[in-house]
Amino acid sequence: MPTIRSFRRLLPVLALGTVLSLAACSPGPAATASTQAGAEAALCASLDAFGASVQTLVNSDPATASIEDIQASRAAVGTAWDAVKAAAANIPEADEAAMETAFTGLAAAVDDAPTDVAIADVVASIKTAGAAIPAAITEMKNGVGCS
Repeated sequence: MPTIRSFRRLLPVLALGTVLSLAACSPGPAATASTQAGAEAALCASLDAFGASVQTLVNSDPATASIEDIQASRAAVGTAWDAVKAAAANIPEADEAAMETAFTGLAAAVDDAPTDVAIADVVASIKTAGAAIPAAITEMKNGVGCS
């Protein structure tokens, strides 16, 4: 039958085993770097998708686009922007202030477009509002280190 004395001899061995088990389960520096690299890659990919959706919107052809087409493109830009914000939340270095300002201007150009003007005027307004976005994307990509 085990005695208190034999249990006391086992205690340091059990403590060491517990510490080693916890150390093996916690992410080390390599895992943290890998996680950071994955978060940066996700942000870079979301910036690319956002840029593509913005290009689709600003390149709307006034000869063929309807207001419904423009609103659908605007919705796609909003979804892509939400993905950028979610990805940027995992990266403290990501400065999205310029991008937020540019997106807000573009969104307003679509959301506040008057319904009593020619579609060409709406598209021209969208092109003007969207002009700042490529530079904001490049700035954010450079800050994060996208290739």
